[in-house]
Amino acid sequence: MSPGRALARAMGRVQSQSGRSWNQFIRAILLVFKRLLENPQVSELLRFMFLGTIVETSRVIGAKMVSTVNSFFLVKASFKQGELSYEWVTAYLNHHKVWNRSRTFRVNARNAKVVANSEFALATGDGYPDIVYEPDNSEPELFFWRRRHWITINKIENEGASSLTLQVWSRNRKVLDEFVQEARAFYKTSPVPPPRQDYDWSQSLIIAHFNQADFSFDWVLDYLQSSNVMADANEFTVSTKQNDAGWNREDPKSLVRFVPSSNTHRSARK
Repeated sequence: MSPGRALARAMGRVQSQSGRSWNQFIRAILLVFKRLLENPQVSELLRFMFLGTIVETSRVIGAKMVSTVNSFFLVKASFKQGELSYEWVTAYLNHHKVWNRSRTFRVNARNAKVVANSEFALATGDGYPDIVYEPDNSEPELFFWRRRHWITINKIENEGASSLTLQVWSRNRKVLDEFVQEARAFYKTSPVPPPRQDYDWSQSLIIAHFNQADFSFDWVLDYLQSSNVMADANEFTVSTKQNDAGWNREDPKSLVRFVPSSNTHRSARK
């Protein structure tokens, strides 16, 4: 026999033995899996793993679809308390009584006469604080604006500071622009007094100081007294000085004067 044929026959035997070894190995693995599947605990575990994989995959796909839909059909805007834009939107929403549809309330003791929404005030008129139901605006509200656009409103209160988040269901940001412009125009003509601001971020607030020794102080003081600006003040300094009589227009002959405290803040529209 030639050396080449002997080498070929030897290689064939090696391949045949190798093939049989792999077949035996695969059969052994299949046998192990078969015996494992016959075990109820193992089969239950594998079934839970399979179902868990399907559920997690579905969750990821669903979250991705929601994110895609939001990016295409939602325009979001946030308004932080302390900014005038926050006051515009808040006054506009209160005017349309968006929060009145709430089914969750906070019960407070207030003066019913100064409550903006009288529908939630149980006035008694006995001089004692009245019962006032304030809608709990922690839950999102839907606002059908102009009977054409749906707006989701979220109000978040964190450590005394509030913020509004608006979600406009539209692909066009123009809807949001029109909403804010309308809220701004409404606020300019509404009787809602502006909030007290320690710092004017909008750079549009003009502050004037009047020296008591100057004639301009007397002019402005007399005008404010004649307009009865401090009529609803609730913090006074009791005085018997005649030069403080200007605030007592109802009874100028009274010896006791109730002068509004120096830190009293009131707003007047001109």
